[in-house]
Parts: sequence; C-alpha cells; structure tokens
Amino acid sequence: MDKWEYRIFNVGVEDIYFQNSYELFKEKINHLGSDGWEVISIAPIAPGEGGTNYLCVFLKRKLD
Repeated sequence: MDKWEYRIFNVGVEDIYFQNSYELFKEKINHLGSDGWEVISIAPIAPGEGGTNYLCVFLKRKLD
C-alpha cells in the first residue's frame, strides 16, 4: 500500500496578482515538484471579508 506525506502552505492573492510575483509562485511550485511534491488542490481562503485573500495550496508526495 502506498504511503504519502502532505504539505500545505498559503500564498496571498495580492502577492501573486498585484505584485507581479506570479513567476516566483510558479518557480516555487516547480521547485517543489522537482522534490517529488504534487499539487493536489488549491482552495481560496476569505477570512471575514467575502473575497479571496489567500490561496491554500495542498501537496503530496509518496514516502519511500
């Protein structure tokens, strides 16, 4: 049976869209991918204001 480990991190929406950090976000995801991590989901987080303030990124990789 396969065993997995999981990783979760948040990224500010403004950090990606309004500060031209999309490339940095993409680089981080690609770097994690080269370490065996796979993005399995991205969920919006809107604490109290009704708009999306953060994205919660969920990743997994197989344990050896």
